Amino acid sequence: MIDLHCHILPALDDGAENESAAKVMLQAAAASGVDVLAATTHYSRNAEENYDRVFAQIKELAKQEKITLLPGMEYDYDRLTGIPPEKLRGLGGSRTLLLDLKESYVSSGVSALLFDLGLKGKSILIAHPERLWQLNYRACLAAIPQAAVALQINSGSLLGRYGRNVRRAAWRLLEEFPRCLIADDAHRASGFRFAECRKKLLTAFDEGFVKLWMEVNPQRVLRDLPLLSCLPGGNWKQKLRRWKLKYW
Repeated sequence: MIDLHCHILPALDDGAENESAAKVMLQAAAASGVDVLAATTHYSRNAEENYDRVFAQIKELAKQEKITLLPGMEYDYDRLTGIPPEKLRGLGGSRTLLLDLKESYVSSGVSALLFDLGLKGKSILIAHPERLWQLNYRACLAAIPQAAVALQINSGSLLGRYGRNVRRAAWRLLEEFPRCLIADDAHRASGFRFAECRKKLLTAFDEGFVKLWMEVNPQRVLRDLPLLSCLPGGNWKQKLRRWKLKYW
């Protein structure tokens, strides 16, 4: 499986503290079924200056776990305009930027920025919108230029790690937004939940949908191909009846 959001490069952000911690994270990722991993450090001047050096070190460790480590960066939207376009790191060298909107609403300025990036040939993958939008997700979806945007849902959100409202928004976004993919956003070894999340998704959706969110669409991001638009449809909530009694 392909995980396009992870904070594994040591001492560059709030992820891995050192090389030993990064190695443990790689082992956890492999155990969870991840074989391709994007090192999406939070952007800062320090992270940008040291990224290539640290990435090269951890890439060698990743090979030992049979994981392909890819470059990337997670950008805060309000800092994006201050970065020269040629310095922006797309996921795996692609034209897709991982963007944290930081707010529980989508302002006209954010919408205009997303539209402008689309005109410049960039694709936007919005990081964990369910954690930001929660009960406001439908209004936020209506405010974004959907043609240039895809959503990255956290595995932990689907499993209820961030509370009831976040969990509900995560499941609803998979149901209602056509271009989604799932990632771990791991900052520690315990953050790799792909295997657990896949098992839970299969209680509600056919395997084809799960493969789309965890393998096919992430791969298409890396290849600069349009994401496949696919909505589950049907009364999938009936399949969750027993699970919902405990978790929903």
